[in-house]
Amino acid sequence: MKKVGLPDQLIHQTSNSQVLWLFLAPLAVATLHSLVASKIVSQLLGLFAVNSYMEYAQMLFAVIGIFFIVYFVIFRLTSRAYYRIVH
Repeated sequence: MKKVGLPDQLIHQTSNSQVLWLFLAPLAVATLHSLVASKIVSQLLGLFAVNSYMEYAQMLFAVIGIFFIVYFVIFRLTSRAYYRIVH
C-alpha cells in the first residue's frame, strides 16, 4: 500500500478494518451461541442440584468477558503484524 502512495494513517485504518471483520464475526457468533445455549445449560445444571441462576449468569458473563479480552489482545497482535506486512 505504501508503494501505491497511501499515507501511513490510511494504511493503518484500512488494515485495522480488514482484520476487525475477520475477528468480529466469529466473536459475535460465539457470544450469541453462548447466550442462546445458556438457558439449556442452566436447565442441565438444575439436574445436578445447581439451582443458582445468578451465580451461573455471573460466571457466564465473566467467561465471555475474558474471551473478549483474549480475543482483543490477539486482534491487536494480528493487526500490528498485518500492518507491518502491507506497510
